[in-house]
Amino acid sequence: MRMEFGERSVGSRSHRAYFIETISEGEADWMDIKLVLALACERSVALQPQTGQLWAGLVQDMAQCRFEGEDGLDQLRMALSTRLTPPPPPDEPMERLCVRALEALDFPRLGL
Repeated sequence: MRMEFGERSVGSRSHRAYFIETISEGEADWMDIKLVLALACERSVALQPQTGQLWAGLVQDMAQCRFEGEDGLDQLRMALSTRLTPPPPPDEPMERLCVRALEALDFPRLGL
């Protein structure tokens, strides 16, 4: 499912909850997930310096297209796994890793 940012924005808590739900259900588009992750990381770096620095490298890696191509999601899995506490088990679904990352970035409460 491709998010329509103009029509169904992630600007409200209810829309952010809906977006998280679509990720959990495996219905969200990976481009949308990566875009929201990048924007949430940038917000965290700017507004929460103590926790934001942990995520700053993720944004740099995204800008360098490290998470694109055939092994892009595997690379993203490793990048997220190293930043999450407690560390996820190796078989944790990618969707769950993304939800945990957005929760760690306080996306459900603060948005972008």
